[in-house]
Amino acid sequence: MTPYHGHLVVVGFNGSRRSDRALAYAAGHAARTGADLLLVLAGEDPAPWPTHAVPRERRIRRLHAQAESLLLGLEVHWQLLVSAAGPRSALRQSARRYQADLIVVGASAPHWHRLLTDRVGAALARSAPSPILVVP
Repeated sequence: MTPYHGHLVVVGFNGSRRSDRALAYAAGHAARTGADLLLVLAGEDPAPWPTHAVPRERRIRRLHAQAESLLLGLEVHWQLLVSAAGPRSALRQSARRYQADLIVVGASAPHWHRLLTDRVGAALARSAPSPILVVP
């Protein structure tokens, strides 16, 4: 993992539409401010059996390509970090370790009850070392 020397935005990314929107916001913010992006793919446990390693690696390659496509044309330095930890822990630990200026996550619930059930955003808001932005 490359050490970061300037501003850093950590973004939760799992390939869902909500994480794509979070990445789009984070990328725009990073491009405007000159920050680097650290995309965190959480919950990717190492494959317990050799036969499980191939689908996991394929998924990671597919998500890397998806992120590359979403970031195409932007002058933003980015990396994908794959973590076995759950989303809250992975994002919190990454933000702390690399001294992130901002953590961006996609909303995890429908509009009408997002504030009550957005578990990742709410948990991070209570314990994160950086400001949190939840993108609808």
